[in-house]
Amino acid sequence: MLLLRSIRWQHLTARGMNGKVKHGRAAIIINWHSRIFAFPVVFGRDYRRHYIMSPSRDGQMSAWIARYAGVNRIVGSSSSGGHSAMLVMRRKLLAGDIVGINPDGPRGPARRASASLVRLAMASGVDLVPFAWSTKPCHRMGSWDRTMLPAWFGHGVYALGDAIRLPPRMTDGEVETARLAIEDA
Repeated sequence: MLLLRSIRWQHLTARGMNGKVKHGRAAIIINWHSRIFAFPVVFGRDYRRHYIMSPSRDGQMSAWIARYAGVNRIVGSSSSGGHSAMLVMRRKLLAGDIVGINPDGPRGPARRASASLVRLAMASGVDLVPFAWSTKPCHRMGSWDRTMLPAWFGHGVYALGDAIRLPPRMTDGEVETARLAIEDA
């Protein structure tokens, strides 16, 4: 996407922001729904990249942008087609691919991770890698999550948090603790 390439990006690294994704090693990249658009910048064409996107009209628009940037769409959301999307995602992860997901999508509440993400990470056995970015200038849409759209030729920063690995079995209390830790990360 030309807009994202016009931005001068800087990779932030500091304590708690040294996450890495190795080629051929599966990972689930998590970022808030409002910050979906910069995923292709960080995970360039060297990675086999997929993103879970809603079958809604907004999801179809995002899919068009993603396809242009070389990201494959996995269709599904918590409210429609979630089970089949999980099966496709699991197959992609077993192949060593990168899969992106919004822990607060598709309807929110904004910046609140769902417990289903924790269960997905437990079942898949792969790392969750938090991802965040910001640009200056940046526009905010009037949507439920206040989606961020970077402006042309701005300055941008991005960071990958340390990988989170969850055990295959957890109690309900441990799932909630993990969910809150994911939000903090």
